[in-house]
Amino acid sequence: MNIKILAFLLFGTMLVSGCTWMCRYPLAGENTLSSNPITDQVTTTSSLSSSSGTEPANNTVTVTIYKADSQCETLIAEKVVLPQYRLLVRVVGKAIEQATSANFDIAGYRVNLDRQRQFATVDLQLNPNTGRQFISLSFCEQFALFGSLRQTLTDNPNWQIEEVRFTQLGKEIIF
Repeated sequence: MNIKILAFLLFGTMLVSGCTWMCRYPLAGENTLSSNPITDQVTTTSSLSSSSGTEPANNTVTVTIYKADSQCETLIAEKVVLPQYRLLVRVVGKAIEQATSANFDIAGYRVNLDRQRQFATVDLQLNPNTGRQFISLSFCEQFALFGSLRQTLTDNPNWQIEEVRFTQLGKEIIF
């Protein structure tokens, strides 16, 4: 296990402010559109599993998303093609989809990006019907969810994110 990931999971960092994106799934339909999803302050609610038909036609880009291997020993890079529009929201959503299971469901999330400090906070909201909490995740599940999100966000040079913090409805997730 990478010591940086373990240390990150154990210790919190400072609160950040900055650009905000929010996406809840599987809900669909509400969109606040922005011309630049990285620098504008935007709140969106949309479906990640299917297009709602309200987004503008954009080019697609290839992005690297990380997921845990079958032994939970390392993260494996996977190239995915996503629409460029609201790319950061889509990337975080894709990483969450790959790391959740039928008995552990994340209902929504928000990404706060502080570009000056190169810092991101991913605020997660559990589905109220899920029977489990973050504290009940196994080491492998923690690695798959938090490790993959952290690696996905910090390895993309366009976002210049050096640190990622995780919260649940604004409170830091501590194990």
